[in-house]
Amino acid sequence: MIDRNLLVGLHGKTLFYPCCGKDLTLPIELFASAISDFCFADKRPPWARRIRDAIPSTVEKVTGNAYRDINSGNIFLFNYYWQDAREVLKELPQLGVFFHRGDGLATEKGVSSGIPWLGEEYLGQILSKLVPGGFVVTDGSNCPQDGPFQLKRYYDTKEEEYAGTVFDEVFEYKGYTFSCLGNAGRRYGPTLIWQVN
Repeated sequence: MIDRNLLVGLHGKTLFYPCCGKDLTLPIELFASAISDFCFADKRPPWARRIRDAIPSTVEKVTGNAYRDINSGNIFLFNYYWQDAREVLKELPQLGVFFHRGDGLATEKGVSSGIPWLGEEYLGQILSKLVPGGFVVTDGSNCPQDGPFQLKRYYDTKEEEYAGTVFDEVFEYKGYTFSCLGNAGRRYGPTLIWQVN
């Protein structure tokens, strides 16, 4: 799905997925060949079965929280932080990937985080940690008015509304160039893969 040559700059870097719930598999499938540390964060508890079921068949456990991507041989750490994801973000080093989908700005019944991850404040923090050529992978969840419209263009749309769309848009935001590489599947709309330079 992503050209392997584009992943070279991710070696030794972190993937951060805040407010992930049980959506753990796709980020591993997409980036296990390159990322060194997968950091998932959610206030909901990380049930062992949830984690065990999330590990794709193309990955094998090495020891503790270390896993190996069978196809590439890349060894990575799987970390699940049972705490406020905003606090986790503060402590993270350089990011190779920011992954976020399936969330909402409303906090009714505790189902959504209500955190505007794609708004100016948090997206600014994320971009300052993202390496050149890193990725933002999102369905547009939690993008308020001050966030880039392009990231939320297809949020909360039905599949037939974007069927046949070629996702190849390029846009500028706060001095960063976002280039869409395609769709990684549906959540609250298409999960678009944006490379950022």
